[in-house]
Order: sequence, then C-alpha cells, then structure tokens
Amino acid sequence: MPTNFPAADDWTEPDGRNRAELWLAGSIIVALALLCILVLFPFLSAAMWAFALCFTTWPAFLKLEALLGGRRALSALTATLFLIAIVALPVAILRSTLAENVPSLLSAIQKLIKEGPPSLPDWVSNIPLIGSRISDY
Repeated sequence: MPTNFPAADDWTEPDGRNRAELWLAGSIIVALALLCILVLFPFLSAAMWAFALCFTTWPAFLKLEALLGGRRALSALTATLFLIAIVALPVAILRSTLAENVPSLLSAIQKLIKEGPPSLPDWVSNIPLIGSRISDY
C-alpha cells in the first residue's frame, strides 16, 4: 500500500536538523527581535538625539583631542561637561523662569474660569464671510 508521506530523509536538512526545528528557532528569533524593539521603542527619541549630538560634535571633539595632546579620556570628559553645560544651563534658566511665573499663571486661569473668555475685538466681525458668525458665536 503506497503512502503519501515523504521519506524521513526529506524532512532533514544537510546538517541533521529537521525543518520544524529550523522554523521554530527562526520564529523564536523573530519574536525576540520584535520584543526587543518593543522594549527599546520608548528610548528611540533619546537615541536619535544622542546620534545627532555625536555626529555634529565629532569634528570639534577631534580638534579638542588634538589640542589636549591626544588624551582621549580627558577630551571626552571635557566635551561631555561642555555639552551638559550647553543643555543643562538653558533648562535651569527655563525652570526658574517658569517657577517665577506660576502664581501669575494660576491667577490668570482663575480669572478666566470666573469671568469667562474676554470679548472679541471689533475687527473680527468685519472679516468677510465668517466674521458675523464668529462674533455671534
């Protein structure tokens, strides 16, 4: 009686593993790669910023390294501290400015809640086609 099943030799690769093992291993590798991408996705924007900073400051780093006599560690430390100062100083200034303006922002929000939005300027009603609709709204 003839069988339609392939011979056992047809299911194995030349190195001795069968096709099911190869497909299973490939599927596991693809799943792990997708999970790694899922885990790393929140850090993508930070990695892009790091890439941009590294790419744009590399010529300056090489000049700094030559200026410091080829001492790469000292050059890296100096460049890192300089970049931190460039990024951290504006953030600190912004933070202090925002902290100073929080009370006035809160009072403006409370005024808006109590009194409603301010009335529209007179020129809004003179806008062709839509001015009267906006001022009536």
